Amino acid sequence: MNNTLEKAKRVDREKIVKRIRGAYKSGYQSLVLRRSARQRLLFILGCQRSGTTLMTELFERDFRVKVYGEYSKLSSRDPNGLRLNPLPEVAQTLAQDRAPLIVMKPLV
Repeated sequence: MNNTLEKAKRVDREKIVKRIRGAYKSGYQSLVLRRSARQRLLFILGCQRSGTTLMTELFERDFRVKVYGEYSKLSSRDPNGLRLNPLPEVAQTLAQDRAPLIVMKPLV
């Protein structure tokens, strides 16, 4: 039981750290980064258990990268949150980002 409690505390700490990092990164991108004249898009595609989540987590740590995961603002109109929004809306959302590299991991 003690092991379960320690594991729960560790998970809670990890969630808190992830939220703090995300808030700091968002502020950094809004205040420090200028709109890049040339943004690059990177799509991460793969099968289950192929390492795509690890790749998004690695990119998420870089403050110059904006990551859109499987369930994100880019798929907010789909009832299940699985399909990308219409392309003009996706383009408009991406145009608002200041990060020079945008990583997308859509479910296809």
